[in-house]
Amino acid sequence: MYTFKIQGHRLITAEHPTTIEFTRDSELGVEGDCIVGVSADFEPTAVKQFIKEVQGKLVAELRVGNYIERITGTANPAFNHETEIVLRKSSFVSGRTLMIHADKGSMELSRELVKLLRTGQKGIVMLSKQ
Repeated sequence: MYTFKIQGHRLITAEHPTTIEFTRDSELGVEGDCIVGVSADFEPTAVKQFIKEVQGKLVAELRVGNYIERITGTANPAFNHETEIVLRKSSFVSGRTLMIHADKGSMELSRELVKLLRTGQKGIVMLSKQ
């Protein structure tokens, strides 16, 4: 298991149909409709190592307040980004892609959870092998 913290932001909309993103950046623009967490404190090297060990199905559990969202998909062993983690419903792979064939995009997350993130609430993301 690998766990990291995220911070909410007033511009989080979570309206993208096919992707969910966490970024280490502390700011967010209006075009970032897939971003659901900023100031993510993941360690890129540790995430890369964890993904190489998973080899297959991956679960990302997002916890904000009393809300929990579970996203499942397939790990991308080629993940190698320093500042962004992207979960994708599609099979598109880039260095930013941690998960493909995800079962949710950001628009499918609980609207109550998204509201909490918009108020700046902190959250936790737990990555584990399915």
